[in-house]
Amino acid sequence: MANKESNIIICRATAYDIEDILKLRMELVKEINQGFKEQELSKIAEFEEKTREYFLHAIENEEQITYLAFSGDKAVACCSLCFVNVMPTVDHLSGKRGHLMNVYTKKEYRRKHIGYQIVDAIVREAVQLRITHITLDATKEGEGLYRLYGFKPMTEGMELCLTGRE
Repeated sequence: MANKESNIIICRATAYDIEDILKLRMELVKEINQGFKEQELSKIAEFEEKTREYFLHAIENEEQITYLAFSGDKAVACCSLCFVNVMPTVDHLSGKRGHLMNVYTKKEYRRKHIGYQIVDAIVREAVQLRITHITLDATKEGEGLYRLYGFKPMTEGMELCLTGRE
């Protein structure tokens, strides 16, 4: 799908996109965790390798989905949904839920509705997959986007109920 105003293309990531996913993930972690920059290089390298292993395994085994936004051939935003299976409830018979993570847009591309579009793409796929709830942990900067999309605050984090969105 394309954002005509800014020539942004949003697509589901594959294992071939691992380097773009990793680059954006590392930028996100450094931005929200200032102490990360001061840690030993070996710890940072180990974290990056563990993250690579996770994404490759999770993509291959369909344990999560990731979407990327591209400006030309440059990845400028990402969003991942990790699948969680819980015991079915009366209101949510499938027991399929998701946890939204790794939502990040490069600074120079913010305030252009890319974050909303990439969350929308992942939520639309979640509906097709019959996921009933999506939870997330929001930064202060991200709360407005999630509220705009319909996420509701919980004791910890935020939640979007997808029941009835078919």
